[in-house]
Amino acid sequence: DLALKPRGMVLVTGPTGSGALERGFGQPLDLEARIADLKNETLAHLKDKHIDLQQVQKHWERLEDEYFLRHAVKTLAWHTQEIVAAAVADLPLVATRYLPESGGTEVLVYTPDRDDLFVILTGGLDRLNLSIVDARIHTTTFGFALDTFVILDHDNQPITDAQQLSKLRQELRAQLNNPRVGRDLKNALLPRTLKHFPIKTRVGFDVAPNRLSTAMEVTAHDRPGLLYQVALALQHCRIRLVTAKVATYGERAEDIFFVTARDGTPQLTDQQRTCLETGIRERLDTTNDNAANEKTF
Repeated sequence: DLALKPRGMVLVTGPTGSGALERGFGQPLDLEARIADLKNETLAHLKDKHIDLQQVQKHWERLEDEYFLRHAVKTLAWHTQEIVAAAVADLPLVATRYLPESGGTEVLVYTPDRDDLFVILTGGLDRLNLSIVDARIHTTTFGFALDTFVILDHDNQPITDAQQLSKLRQELRAQLNNPRVGRDLKNALLPRTLKHFPIKTRVGFDVAPNRLSTAMEVTAHDRPGLLYQVALALQHCRIRLVTAKVATYGERAEDIFFVTARDGTPQLTDQQRTCLETGIRERLDTTNDNAANEKTF
């Protein structure tokens, strides 16, 4: 379903995402056939769940092709079951499940999209001292975010306890309803190995192959909350995340974020690039030996 070795992360958005760049330029008919097969296999998994098929079709029509290509059939079935069964009063929807095949806990968030949602979610998980080892972020055609994260606790173990999972769901819903910042990792204690073998943070920019966005490459030492700190820098500089590919190789994180200006302008100005580079480097290269990591779980 979701492989965690090597640790990695793929973030994908909806209508403005760079799908062709990530999946290659295959034949359209082959792509349509693949998506049709995925949907049919998903329906087979849902046949005993007593779900309204018209509601399923309505939900799927609001999702881009990238969504179906980025998830396994079992995951598509779980997402569909949770979302179609949810009432308006259940929003924001936060669902969880343990993934024994990959050794992580998956968190599904379905909520109206907003400019600061990426910061809220990464900050909320950071507040709980959870590590994000995989994330896939989508936007529906009617303005809802369908985001999934695979997480581990502070001991790099999945969360399986029912009480802890309930607390996680409650905390994330509370965070979405009343956003609070995560731990300020500029002042958090980094693991000893990071201090002894630091990888200097580097930020570079280029035009995305599809020319619809700017590619920002961040190379840094992997650490707790790295994604949250990048999210804060994007928010501070008023830059919109379109899609991203995040991978970790041992202690080295090599992440590519496809971004635009807040108004959708594909190419960032020199001032915007400087803002991002300075903000990211300051956040990821600053440590405080006197701070300690808070353990919530």
